[in-house]
Amino acid sequence: MADVLAEFTKAGFPIVLDGGMAYEFFIPVRPGDTLVSTAKVTDIYERAGRAGTSLFGTIETTYVNQNGDIVAKGQATLIGRPLG
Repeated sequence: MADVLAEFTKAGFPIVLDGGMAYEFFIPVRPGDTLVSTAKVTDIYERAGRAGTSLFGTIETTYVNQNGDIVAKGQATLIGRPLG
């Protein structure tokens, strides 16, 4: 996540806001399970609005248990704003 925030800053959008999160659950997590998460950037785009241009980024995180089963997926949206 820190890499994504650094890229927003390098692109001229140092103010980053939380645009929301959504989760989809597939199977229950049980006591003793070991989970591993993997995140990837799935979309980046600019959009003009009343307050100027904003940069949007979507990050998808997949959670897998010790058996290789996908337990859940999360999708986070970040909104980058320029200074001033």
